[in-house]
Amino acid sequence: TPFRSHRNTVRHQPGRLSDFNRNTVRFESERCPTSNRIGVRFASEYAGTGTLSLIGGATATFAGGFDDENVGLRTANYPSQSQNNLTAGVQMQLSTVGTTGITFSYAVKHGLEAANTQSVLWSTDNTTYQSAGSFTFAPAASGSGDTWYSRSVSLPAGANNQGNLYVRVVSDFTPGLSSYTASQLGSSYNGAGPWRFDDVTF
Repeated sequence: TPFRSHRNTVRHQPGRLSDFNRNTVRFESERCPTSNRIGVRFASEYAGTGTLSLIGGATATFAGGFDDENVGLRTANYPSQSQNNLTAGVQMQLSTVGTTGITFSYAVKHGLEAANTQSVLWSTDNTTYQSAGSFTFAPAASGSGDTWYSRSVSLPAGANNQGNLYVRVVSDFTPGLSSYTASQLGSSYNGAGPWRFDDVTF
């Protein structure tokens, strides 16, 4: 079930919101008592709607965010070792009509046992996806897992001026391998290992 955007219903509650931003839309996740929805707060400089969905069996709860005020979206339940590459993670859907030169950025915290490699995929029909880039790092004995990373990728020109743009961040096999690698040296990959997202911006 998508975390759907909803209009004019989100109020700032320190410690309970997570920012998901676009140049014309400000997304904020809200810990709703009946459903986990992504709400859109419309300040004077923002307009528009979008959705954030979990894909490939991923699940989500709320946990500490990238900064002190906000709550991040903690995702887990990723594929088992060597299974279902490029299928599980989060998906954003939004309009880019009237917009060109789109950059997608986000903050992500890797759990110790979470995959060290992520790929960003994009589509205009939610069927055929192309790669926009990938991020990986060499696991270290300390400081590589349980750590926040800032990620950014420039989307291809085909993402410009689209009524529906779909962007995914999904778990990926380690480059050159057919398996996932844990984010911290000495840990073993586990699909329960979380990625925590915050400050998603288009």
